[in-house]
Amino acid sequence: MPGLIQQSFKKHNFFIMASIKYSPIVSQAAGLVGGTVFAQGSNGAYIRTFRKGVNKNTSVQQVKRNNLSFYAARWRQLTDEDRNAWITGAASAPYANRLGEKSTYTGYQYFMKTNLTLESAALDE
Repeated sequence: MPGLIQQSFKKHNFFIMASIKYSPIVSQAAGLVGGTVFAQGSNGAYIRTFRKGVNKNTSVQQVKRNNLSFYAARWRQLTDEDRNAWITGAASAPYANRLGEKSTYTGYQYFMKTNLTLESAALDE
């Protein structure tokens, strides 16, 4: 249904979702631009209006926020040698960004992603 406007209702909030038909001018879109979100779903690309999430402040969410603060502080405490090891490791661990392009993390991003993923796995046990 590219190019057609679809109407959806969710919890009494009306919003319009449009599918995107790509052309030679626009080949991919992802992210937030001026209150409009461009994304890729299982049925293809779509656009929606940005809606701020609700801060439920659950105990699990508090643990995850505390972990984020903890590891950010740990990064600042690393020696230059340890930081360089993370930077080198990040260069050898490419990933596909949300447009499907190959990209690499910075050393800080790789450190945070690795440690927060391990913490999250420990919470799930």
